[in-house]
Amino acid sequence: MRCIPILCCVLALSVGAAAQDDAFIVGVQTTDGKPLAGATVLVGDRGASTDADGEAIIEGMAPGRYRVRVSFIGKETRQLAARLDAPGPWGLIVELADTPLGLGEVVVEARDLSRSRLALDGFFERERLGIGSVLTREEIERKNPTRLGAALTGVQGITVRTRSVSGLGASTGRVATSTRSGGPCELAVYLDGTYSPFLSEDIDGLAAQDVVAIEVYRGPAQIPAFYNQLGRGEGCGVILVWTSQSLNEGQ
Repeated sequence: MRCIPILCCVLALSVGAAAQDDAFIVGVQTTDGKPLAGATVLVGDRGASTDADGEAIIEGMAPGRYRVRVSFIGKETRQLAARLDAPGPWGLIVELADTPLGLGEVVVEARDLSRSRLALDGFFERERLGIGSVLTREEIERKNPTRLGAALTGVQGITVRTRSVSGLGASTGRVATSTRSGGPCELAVYLDGTYSPFLSEDIDGLAAQDVVAIEVYRGPAQIPAFYNQLGRGEGCGVILVWTSQSLNEGQ
């Protein structure tokens, strides 16, 4: 089913019989119908990358409304709202258009960020105090990263490494780690203020093109009070990733 950026009622269309009842299968393709492998699909706080057939399978979904973000390097990022009605599984097709290479006339409009989600969360105050490591959009662009993990290159005390299954030698994603007294530990990752188990387990699961700022806090002494109360990453640290959505007016 084709989706529009306002609200999609996602139906179980063209979903194989083998799909689990709680699976949300998102097909990503170009405007001429070719599948896109390696696209990033985020549904709420869950996510996956598309396979060779352009499909991302996200299991463990429950009926309800979700924010869907689909991105791919060189393509325009899509932001969608989806409603999953029972029963599952569910299927959705999203088309990504090429990012325009040139700009015509540009109108610059001033934006008041004082009521943005970024400001209400305290980002600008934390940046002023200089407690953790803050990467602005300009600093991220200078690194010219394609995935989120590459944007963390050079951040003091942070290493992005491939996690492997003990004894099996299989990789399960790339994680951001900090060295503590007990050895390397994995940092918890938040996306626009919400804990993201997907990015915590695979920091490269998000394209860097839509990221406007990154905050890195190593150890319990640095973690902002609100995020320290959430019970994630106290012994290691947290990474706060902010996208263009955080520039919108907060609730």
